[in-house]
Amino acid sequence: MPRLGKNVYPAWMDVKSCGGSSYDLPPGKSEKTGSVTVKYEGVLLGVGGHMHDYGRQIVLQDASRKETWRTLGAKSDAQGHLESVPVKLFVQEGGYKFAKGDVLKVSATYDNPTGKLLREGAMGIAVGYFAASDDARWRRCVGIQSVSRHGRHVARSLRSNEVRMPLKTC
Repeated sequence: MPRLGKNVYPAWMDVKSCGGSSYDLPPGKSEKTGSVTVKYEGVLLGVGGHMHDYGRQIVLQDASRKETWRTLGAKSDAQGHLESVPVKLFVQEGGYKFAKGDVLKVSATYDNPTGKLLREGAMGIAVGYFAASDDARWRRCVGIQSVSRHGRHVARSLRSNEVRMPLKTC
């Protein structure tokens, strides 16, 4: 388990891997999968998801280990309008450990009953809580200017228009 007081950062995993996150949703059942290469060793402490209407689930897999480690089932109303995607915490389990170079797959499953293509109608994003094994090195690599020891911090990129996530491949 990561030691208490360690800084935690956002980790972005997206079915589109890089660039814009939305994509066209075809009619009927569909699945889109993207991959991310882990750039820093560390521990993922929890994860939540983001989808649009008709979304069914987000599945997170560690392709390097050939294992599914989380499925986030979406909750929808009777018409398929999305109500929520859960947040799963696994701090009590010690988190999910990643090694530098691990390849993660994120898949989003939809079931579009409209019979029409919905332009830019889907997203499949998972955002997690990541604790890097070498926090000081990670902060230097992504340009973090200041982080307090008490968890109340403002992390700014040295380049004002870009904040890089530890797992995002862009």
